[in-house]
Amino acid sequence: MRDIINKIKALSDASRLRVLMALLNYGELCACQITELLNLSPATVSNHMSVLQQGALVENRKKGKWVYYRISHEIPKELINWLKESLKGSHELAADESRLKHILAIGVEELCKLRKKRKSRQSP
Repeated sequence: MRDIINKIKALSDASRLRVLMALLNYGELCACQITELLNLSPATVSNHMSVLQQGALVENRKKGKWVYYRISHEIPKELINWLKESLKGSHELAADESRLKHILAIGVEELCKLRKKRKSRQSP
């Protein structure tokens, strides 16, 4: 029963649904790309990703200093199909699609540099 509760909890947040759909569409994304997409703090994104991992919906791998996330091989195909069908036509996901194309064109290292530069400008 705990597995189902963790999956339902993971699916009960719009930001986590956005991440799942981005991963379904693009296969694998770096934590910094997800942070940029959601426009949330790295700590908040990390928390969301932990909930998705507890629900066995995503997996991660480390490559150097980067953490990459992808859809878990354990996620039921029926759940994937239901998500795609239920969220079809979402304006927010359409905006995410456009934003992700821009984010992916930048590249991971350059994106992290831009985020650090933005953060330093925001600091008092």
